[in-house]
Amino acid sequence: MIRQNLLEQALNDSLHWFQDSTVMVPSNGFWGIAERIFDVPDPDLRKKVFNTFNSFTDYGSWSVIESRRPDCNFQTAYLFLLASQLDLFKDSREKLLETARNLLDFLYFRSGLLNRGVSERAPLGTWNWSHTQWQTKLWFDDNAWTLAIPLLILKQFPKEAERLEIKFWAEKLAGSLSDGFTRAFHCGECFLNQDCYDPAGLWMGRPLLPHWGGLVCFALSLAHSAGIGKKSDEQLIHEYLCYVRSAIDSLNVSELAYALIGTSAAAALLPESRDLHRELATVLADRILQRMDPESGNVPAEHYEAPKGSHLVDTIYTVNWVLLGLQNFLALHPDPRFRAAYEKLLSLVLRIQDHSRLKPYHGCWRGMFDLKSGTWGGGNAYEGGSGSIYSGWTNAPIAILIALELQKTSILQISAE
Repeated sequence: MIRQNLLEQALNDSLHWFQDSTVMVPSNGFWGIAERIFDVPDPDLRKKVFNTFNSFTDYGSWSVIESRRPDCNFQTAYLFLLASQLDLFKDSREKLLETARNLLDFLYFRSGLLNRGVSERAPLGTWNWSHTQWQTKLWFDDNAWTLAIPLLILKQFPKEAERLEIKFWAEKLAGSLSDGFTRAFHCGECFLNQDCYDPAGLWMGRPLLPHWGGLVCFALSLAHSAGIGKKSDEQLIHEYLCYVRSAIDSLNVSELAYALIGTSAAAALLPESRDLHRELATVLADRILQRMDPESGNVPAEHYEAPKGSHLVDTIYTVNWVLLGLQNFLALHPDPRFRAAYEKLLSLVLRIQDHSRLKPYHGCWRGMFDLKSGTWGGGNAYEGGSGSIYSGWTNAPIAILIALELQKTSILQISAE
């Protein structure tokens, strides 16, 4: 069992990183949180990232990619809400709550990211990819998180949810996400072309990869549990997970993790085919354990947007989601074998947390750690690698699962209550 003081210290250092690193200026969250800190010397890669992501702040030795993404902001807001519940932070509870509320107010009232009716192209209640974009971009994975996190807030923080009209907006999004994913998954082209997006040209993402489909199943399962999903969602999720079962041998360990997140949610929250989903979740978890290094607990970096290697700890696309998937799976199946693997990987992630005294890094998890050199490294890609230090996707989800571990709960346990 991981010592509680190690979890508490890691969470404390993580919160300080959010507040002190320049990824959230002002540090109280009033204008949201940026996508990531970017520390890559390669001039060609820097030019590509700066031109594509359209807004940045240069701090000399590092830069901040200023895209305000709804998924990153929701994940960070939820982290601060969870932290405010812990006795560890009783002296700073009001400050944590203020930051969380500021981030949520930014999302719902100041950012312009939520379609309240101004866009005729995007469905009501959907969230655009970033406030810096000159076009509508609705991604399946991002909007899955912008549905899942509000539903968790609805469950745990009802007063905040009422103030923000979360149930109304979540219901709108759940319907639109379900419609879009149904079109994309059932279009027929997907089984011929893995790059197939929504035939209507609206939603973006590769449906056959659980990176998108698994997260949609996760979010729609939470919506069903909250009583706001479509009746047809159970069948849609069932069909998608049947596809996952048929494709399991072709999935890398990153995709297995996303699939586990979605499958565990379906097994915990959907009454029909529950036993079938539990069985698939067990198969997925077992496949992940087979890929784990017996000494370090690491799982190999295999995602196509990041450097690859069995010695690389990928915190953007792999180990973060493996941990979250296993934490949820353990709520269904508290087998000591899976618990031991989860704790081994979590111990590794706790050990590699950045403890340098440099302002943009202290308390963070950078995008990739090289076990051979024992340092953050391993290369960089467009959105992956050690030089990308994400607010959401990496730091907030890892800190969220640590906060949940300290509370001895999980997302699925919260959702099922």
